[in-house]
Amino acid sequence: MKTLIKERGISSILHVTRMENLQSILTHGLMPRSMLDDKQIEAVFNDDVRHDVHLDHVSCSISFPNYKRFHSLRKKYPAAKWVILLLDPNVLVDKSCAFYFQNTATIMCRDMALENIRGREACELLFAENSDGWFRLADLEAYERRMDYIAQFLGDHRPSADSQPPDTRGPLGIPDRYTTDPQAEVLIKGLIEKEYIQSVVFNSADEVPSQLEHTTGVQFKVFPGFFGPRIDHLAWS
Repeated sequence: MKTLIKERGISSILHVTRMENLQSILTHGLMPRSMLDDKQIEAVFNDDVRHDVHLDHVSCSISFPNYKRFHSLRKKYPAAKWVILLLDPNVLVDKSCAFYFQNTATIMCRDMALENIRGREACELLFAENSDGWFRLADLEAYERRMDYIAQFLGDHRPSADSQPPDTRGPLGIPDRYTTDPQAEVLIKGLIEKEYIQSVVFNSADEVPSQLEHTTGVQFKVFPGFFGPRIDHLAWS
């Protein structure tokens, strides 16, 4: 996994959360929902319901936020303020992680067995030209059913049955460190200790709580680019 991180130039793993959660995270670390409930720690959740059902995991993305999901959350909660945590990529080495080519809440991904999509091979497939290899690894029977459906109803034309754009990574200009699908997710099991937090990113300078930065020792940054769409967004619209 370390070799993959180096080869891809992955410098950070990202987690989007509400501003209200920042103090708790910088104190206790980044906890999955099940642990927050067990410890009775108050938090503001992005989702009222976690459709992926893996409440003992923290949902993250690689190198760039899931801007589609992030955009929908900001529309749903227009008054909310958000931060993006940048985590040391070694969290993928040190923790038990499940790698999803697409959003974990989609019907195609929701019931995947986590043991099939852990480890380097599953992670590497997030950067493949299309999702075929990942679906074969995740659930061969489901993949074969999907191929039968495509053959029967779509013929040789395969548009966005798995939300894939018609072009490949090269023509779309997708950097090596970005997953192919912008909604790819990594579920990281258990507590992510605060030592893994490299920095906290804000959308604007006036949102930065400077006093909190001095008391926690974590670097705060302003980078509006993480609050907008990815470079290849037109292909996914």
